[in-house]
Amino acid sequence: MTPIYVAGIAMTVFGRHPERSLHDLADEALIHALADAASGSSAFNLAVQSLKAGTTESSTRNRRSLPNSCGARWPATSGRARSSRSTRFRACRTARPTTMRPGPSRSSGGSRNPMVSWQTTTANLFGRLTVKQLLQRDVSVEKLRAQIGAIERLFAERPPGFEFAHDHPLPHCDAEWVRPRGARTDRVVLHFPGGAYVVRLPNMERAMLARLCAAANSRARLVFYRLAPEHPFPAGHEDCVAAYRQLLGLGVDPARIVLSGISAGGGMALGVLLALRDLRLPMPAGAVLMSPLTDMSDPHHGSRVRNAPRDPVLSHRRGIEMRAMYVGGKTDRMTHPYVSPVFGDFTGLPPLFFQVGSTEILLDDSRRCAEKARVGGVDAEVEVWNRMPHGWHGLPFVPESGRAIERIADFIRERCP
Repeated sequence: MTPIYVAGIAMTVFGRHPERSLHDLADEALIHALADAASGSSAFNLAVQSLKAGTTESSTRNRRSLPNSCGARWPATSGRARSSRSTRFRACRTARPTTMRPGPSRSSGGSRNPMVSWQTTTANLFGRLTVKQLLQRDVSVEKLRAQIGAIERLFAERPPGFEFAHDHPLPHCDAEWVRPRGARTDRVVLHFPGGAYVVRLPNMERAMLARLCAAANSRARLVFYRLAPEHPFPAGHEDCVAAYRQLLGLGVDPARIVLSGISAGGGMALGVLLALRDLRLPMPAGAVLMSPLTDMSDPHHGSRVRNAPRDPVLSHRRGIEMRAMYVGGKTDRMTHPYVSPVFGDFTGLPPLFFQVGSTEILLDDSRRCAEKARVGGVDAEVEVWNRMPHGWHGLPFVPESGRAIERIADFIRERCP
């Protein structure tokens, strides 16, 4: 199991420091293992294999052992009323999210200074030593894609127990169905992947969607929209609108569709919702936004500045370059609502559910959009998760990932009973 593996490395490498805590020893041992990632060292490969083989099982067991006593409920917010059926969430001994409500925010129950799991600490170290370092270097898009793609070694190409089908192709991009094998459900999660509109991690997205489908008893449509710089805006946006139109054309009830997106895909989902409203198309039941990128205008204030040294994954500096790629260098497009939804009018949108980490540079992207949504009479909720790294939903070995997906599944089931 991964904890035993890490403890073994820690005791071997740092055995002369018995006064230090096991967590500190494990953290430093993993720094040494992960620092050699680029060279493909045996220590890193062993860590990857251990994470793939052991940690998912242990984190699932830990999650199931938690008492169901939190009693947190969906907050009463302005706009469209939620179902009268109350929703209870599992207690979160680690990384309790803070739920934003109209007015002052407060914890959804429990400590105001929650601890995070050691797996999350490991993920933060991994991100800081690999992804963030890469994003701070001037490398070509091709090299960036290749090195980011190396992270795919953490994920199986096709999670077992699910069907992946490529029927119903889209005109300009790939898309696939993710279905739990043998499941019967008419719920559809239309998902737009992240990657700053420039790169993508298909194995991670599939694995995350598979877990979400199992938790929400749904199937998913994963849209691999066209990427910049080869295909700048509005190409990818048009692909995602076409994917929604296709579902309607296949006879899927819009009341059984929930849009979903992570990172740039979250911003894409909001931009698509604004376009659907402008096109007077029937709205989906709701949208799930996981750490969405909603402001492409390079704001020099708020969490973009405050969290820049704290964010273990994202780099503000390279992000500016990637955003310019997405709009094809046309800076006047940066504030277009379909590019930067935070500048849009949210009136008429369905209920929105945001999740974001407290140390992310994109923290305010969620908060600002939720505030604008409420001004427009839209039901919007933000969960701020303590010290979660960007993209933690896609890390199956992080216990908080499973809990976050369970909360998303509750939202989906409530919107599509």
